[in-house]
Amino acid sequence: MQSHYENELGEAKRERVELMAQMQELASKNDRLKVESGRQLSSYKSKYQEYKNKLRKANENIATLLTRLAKFDIQLKAAIEERHDGKAPRKPDSVGSGGGVTGVNKSDLMQRNSASG
Repeated sequence: MQSHYENELGEAKRERVELMAQMQELASKNDRLKVESGRQLSSYKSKYQEYKNKLRKANENIATLLTRLAKFDIQLKAAIEERHDGKAPRKPDSVGSGGGVTGVNKSDLMQRNSASG
C-alpha cells in the first residue's frame, strides 16, 4: 500500500514539474508576443501619422487648385463677356467681393443704374 502512495506521489511530482515547465514556456511566449505586439503597434501608429500628414497635404493642394480654378473661371467668363460686348478689357477696380457681381466696372454699374432708374 505504501508503495502505491509513493508511486502516486512520484507521478504527481512529475506532473507538477511538467506543468511548471509548460507554464514557464507559456509565460516566455507571452512576453515575446507582448514585445512583438508593441513593435507592430508602434509601426502602425507611425504609418497612420504619416497617412494623416499626407492626407492633410493633399487636401491643402486640392483647396489651392480649386481656388486657382475658380479664379481662372471668373477671368474666363469676364473675357468672354468682354469679347461678346466688344468692349476694351476691364479695369482692375472691378466690383466682385461682395454682392455676387464679378468683373463689372464701377462706372458700368453707375450707368446701368441711371438708365434703369
